[in-house]
Amino acid sequence: MTETVELAVNGTLMRGLELNPNLLNAGGIFVEETFTEPAYRLWSIGDRHPAMVRVAEGGVAIAVEVWACRMPPVHCGWYRNLARSWVSWFCVRFTARAA
Repeated sequence: MTETVELAVNGTLMRGLELNPNLLNAGGIFVEETFTEPAYRLWSIGDRHPAMVRVAEGGVAIAVEVWACRMPPVHCGWYRNLARSWVSWFCVRFTARAA
């Protein structure tokens, strides 16, 4: 039996968006839509990819999707959801190539 981990995604990995097929092809199974607790700021990288940062003041609740996956990509940290449970936040590993 393969162990799964739950990971939170935001941005282009979410259902119906451009990179979601990558998550599906990796065997990801959608679990739920939820929100972080209101302690985060969302930044944009190239107006396409979100970067979430926990802040002491001025934070908001960020919409995320939770997915169950067989193998985690690269663990980036934790976020705290509205139920005040800590959930893993993952990044996707990629290799840059020279043009």
